[in-house]
Amino acid sequence: GKFLDMLLESIEKQTYRDFECIIVNDGSTDNSKEICRKFADRDERFIIINQNNAGVSAARNTGLDKAKGKYIAFADSDDVLEVDMYATLIKALIDLDADVASCNFIHEEKISQLTANTNSVFKIYQQPIDSFYNDDISLDALWNKVYRAKIIGQIRFAPDISYTEDQLFVAEVLLRAKTLALTKAVKYHYMKHGESLSRRLGSYDFWLGHVRAMHQVYEMVESSSALTTTKIMAYEKYGRSIFSFVLFSIKEKNISMYNKI
Repeated sequence: GKFLDMLLESIEKQTYRDFECIIVNDGSTDNSKEICRKFADRDERFIIINQNNAGVSAARNTGLDKAKGKYIAFADSDDVLEVDMYATLIKALIDLDADVASCNFIHEEKISQLTANTNSVFKIYQQPIDSFYNDDISLDALWNKVYRAKIIGQIRFAPDISYTEDQLFVAEVLLRAKTLALTKAVKYHYMKHGESLSRRLGSYDFWLGHVRAMHQVYEMVESSSALTTTKIMAYEKYGRSIFSFVLFSIKEKNISMYNKI
């Protein structure tokens, strides 16, 4: 709960006022529950759902099942939003008749000065999945976007994948979406914490989850109407995920691990 207060405050201050913030407390053992209660007590737009620890995919699915709005967005508990992020992206969805709107984000270890930028210029992408592997626009990120709820439909996060489940979800949504509106204006602050990153990169579940997610993304893209170059890139990324998993297993001196892929 160390950074949760900053996230919820940045949501509370959004210039787009008509929202519900569904907070899924996935069996937290710190003071997160008390922080969430503070916001829910003073602002009826904050709704708390408590459940036993079931992982990030299950928590997000709970939120999706409870959501009632026309638009859906996600935020990680230790990140921060610019105050006009949702207003900017929802306006783009409406004005440009897009299915998904996406903004730029910044990686930070310490939060920088938040300054709303109203001069966001949007570019429209047709068949968004063909831009999924463009590193310049970070389409594979989950939380720098607002989605039309009808485009998500019954798509849910894979509960059996521990990491990279967000990329799998985004790929599935973008395969369904016809148009995406994108601005390079920074509206989301992704907070990097070295300790948590090291723990993930040293985890068997991380690398195995990455392989499984990239495999499913490849299969979805391969069977779609995506460009041939997109299908090749999906295959290459799947191949690289296997290679990374094998390298990790060798490093950990547990060669038998990759037999579980």
